Amino acid sequence: MDNSRKKRAKILEAKYFGLLIGIFIIFLTMGLTQYTSIINNLETKILDVHFRLKNTFLNETIQEGVSYVEHNPNISPDILIVGIDFKTLTKFGKWPFPRFTHSYLIDTLSRITNPNERERALFIDIFFVEPDDKAIDDAILIESIKSSGRVFLETILDEVPPSAETYEEFFLRQKILYDNYGEIFNLIGNWESMVSFTGIQGPLQPYAAAARGYGHANYLKEKLRSTYHLYYDNVCMHEFVLSAKKMKEEFGISALDIAKGLLDYGVHPPTIYFPLIVPEAIMIEPTETESKETLDAFIDAMIKIAGEIDKNPDIVKNAPYTMPVKRCDEVKAARTPNLRYSF
Repeated sequence: MDNSRKKRAKILEAKYFGLLIGIFIIFLTMGLTQYTSIINNLETKILDVHFRLKNTFLNETIQEGVSYVEHNPNISPDILIVGIDFKTLTKFGKWPFPRFTHSYLIDTLSRITNPNERERALFIDIFFVEPDDKAIDDAILIESIKSSGRVFLETILDEVPPSAETYEEFFLRQKILYDNYGEIFNLIGNWESMVSFTGIQGPLQPYAAAARGYGHANYLKEKLRSTYHLYYDNVCMHEFVLSAKKMKEEFGISALDIAKGLLDYGVHPPTIYFPLIVPEAIMIEPTETESKETLDAFIDAMIKIAGEIDKNPDIVKNAPYTMPVKRCDEVKAARTPNLRYSF
């Protein structure tokens, strides 16, 4: 009997009893997680509250008991990020989902009849650079993208260099830079371990044709390639470069003249004469937040200016006509600047 009491007392000692409680809690948590949604729902609620408190609202304590709360101006109410939750994983299985499942979201938005109540643009953060094993899945998704008319896709950097047919053209800019400026010295850090992305891939052609765009720069480039000389003809990331060299030689119209002409169409001119290695360069870098209407207005202005150059170059040569200040003596302004500040 005394031995029994000693055994029971030893089990109830803190170091053993605490271990038993810990094991019980672990198995209880595993059971609740595996067989109920209690833990999952609680975790989701905590994450939602944390996100709202940390990001959606800015909280400033003015004095004890008084706080000023406002919506975070860095978070746009016009942008909605749709993620993948556990409910979705339970329904469709592990990622990646079959491609046709992405058409569900696109078709749901497309069924909204009032255009003012649906999305202005839908960006799908998925790479479509290889065909699916099931061609029917690609066909279903492509049809949904085409019917929507508001889907944008993306391009990706690639470690694989371009094909032999386009290799020389792809690296033309790098070659010109190397020939003019030579090698780079005084590098700091372990640069040898850096991954080199020597190529870039756009989406498969059927997807590219069905989408509203796959990067604003690519959209503008494809629309202007038949009107202006495209200096680097490859898939671009965020910018592309046109050259007015042929217009300069044939009509006497420079990149500066085209930039001035854009002012009459209410368009702020893009960067000109950069990069320096491109003669009469016009570097166009559209932001991804611009609407298609804005992009199309820019395209229309550029095409109209090209038409004016072809019919009557003097129209563009003497632009702008609608600005309070016309052409300035830029050489004199650079050499003898006369600055004045008004407050």
